[in-house]
Amino acid sequence: MGTSYRFVDFLVRRCETEDRKAVCVTSLPGACASAGFLPSDCGAASPWLTTGEQVTDWMRHHTRDTGHLRFERTTRDQVLMEPPGGIPEGCTDTLPKGWTP
Repeated sequence: MGTSYRFVDFLVRRCETEDRKAVCVTSLPGACASAGFLPSDCGAASPWLTTGEQVTDWMRHHTRDTGHLRFERTTRDQVLMEPPGGIPEGCTDTLPKGWTP
């Protein structure tokens, strides 16, 4: 007999944590598509930073030092899945074994 699960309508709560980073995706010279090589990207990446201004500053410095102009920016955040009735007292990141709403 298989296990069955019932749907629980969790509330998705965004945590205060949000990080951003940038990766240089400027194609480097010397890659030869006609010879079967794919263009390669610079790939330099900022660390995860807490503000958009910090990411912009990192990109400015990279452009100043390399002349590269194309970047990919990524933002990540954390969310908390809050069960109906709230999070049981004493829980932080994991519901107790056998918990039911």
